[in-house]
Amino acid sequence: PAISKFKKNKFVKFVEKFSFSNKILVINSYPGINYKYFNLNADKPKAILHSLYHSGTTNIKDQNNFSLLNFIEKCRSKKIIFYLSPINKKKNIYQSLKTLLKLKVKILDGMSFESSYAKLSLAYGSFSSKKKIEKFLNKNNSLEKIKF
Repeated sequence: PAISKFKKNKFVKFVEKFSFSNKILVINSYPGINYKYFNLNADKPKAILHSLYHSGTTNIKDQNNFSLLNFIEKCRSKKIIFYLSPINKKKNIYQSLKTLLKLKVKILDGMSFESSYAKLSLAYGSFSSKKKIEKFLNKNNSLEKIKF
């Protein structure tokens, strides 16, 4: 962001008290990831943030424990909200991302993976209603959204 935005205080000033949630499960993509090792029964997370490979790609083949699609369905059955990041929905969309978008998973676009995690943690630690969480996640609160 331009220095002028900081000088003129054009960023959001928070009036609410925020806290971080430690109930966000972060999963980084890698070849051969086996989702059966993620136990969602004992102490289920409030949400899952999953990274993707470059350009929003991932394994979508139906391979039981190795398919992200199967894991997303498992999360849905347990009412765990699933987020993907980083994504640019406007450029070079590969088939795997198109398939994920059809599943209507939550997308945190325009932010780095680390910013997505911080924002999710703040949202789930500070708000209890889904409406307030979504509003916070969709708003560019502190210039965390960038153009890729």
